[in-house]
Amino acid sequence: METSRNDSPAKINSFNLDSRNKGINTDKFLERTAHDVGTRVGEFSSNFVDKTSGYVKSGREYVTENPIKGVAIAAVAGAMVGSLFTLSMRRRQ
Repeated sequence: METSRNDSPAKINSFNLDSRNKGINTDKFLERTAHDVGTRVGEFSSNFVDKTSGYVKSGREYVTENPIKGVAIAAVAGAMVGSLFTLSMRRRQ
């Protein structure tokens, strides 16, 4: 019975050390995962900005070269969005 009393503190200390190491490993894992996610989001947003900048630039060039067509396209798009908005509001009532 005396040996079980002596073994208990060692087992408890061993458990505490294992728990601390697991906590440290979990913290490192979460930190690494958060960093990786942040890096991926940054890359995605950079790619998105690059692509949209290209679209905006080509759209501006088209409107500069064809101002009447640009205005007509904007008017048609506005009419379509307005009519869709009106239809959606009527269905709610």
